[in-house]
Amino acid sequence: APRLRYLTVYGRMPVAEAVDDPGVPLARVFVADNARGDVIDRIVAGARRRGVAVERVSETRVAHLARNGRHHQGVVADIAPPGLGALGAWLTGRRGRRHATSLLLLDGVHNPSNVGMIIRSATGAGVDGIVVPLRGTAELGPLVLKASAGVALRATLLRTDDAAGAVAELRDARFEVIGLD
Repeated sequence: APRLRYLTVYGRMPVAEAVDDPGVPLARVFVADNARGDVIDRIVAGARRRGVAVERVSETRVAHLARNGRHHQGVVADIAPPGLGALGAWLTGRRGRRHATSLLLLDGVHNPSNVGMIIRSATGAGVDGIVVPLRGTAELGPLVLKASAGVALRATLLRTDDAAGAVAELRDARFEVIGLD
């Protein structure tokens, strides 16, 4: 599912910055049919220069992709950070490894800025990955990316349906689970 593979950013300047930065792993760009202007032209030209697909779609489709009907400004980009993936697939890929791994599982963190700051702090503290459930925690999006100061593009971010299911998966994979409130 796209929510497991991409971080979605929206708005003219955030998307323009992502397109202009060769270090940002840009996957695709969606531009509303009625979106016009110098910044839109810059986004389209920059994406094409990088070999990134640009799709012209309806404004309704852009709003749906952004999951924000008011602030998308007619443009959305999907970013494919190398560390973003599904918890289950990540656990399967590490089977047989013997080194200790530390993960931080978020639950009930509804403010995207807090999620971003936690990602930044946990990564800086040496945590190997952050598990971010699709339900019960803020969506990984532009506010998380901004609050993480870009660390979310480099961190190991593991998606799962919910925290309870993640705890069960981690226990099955022989992780010691410690809860904090």
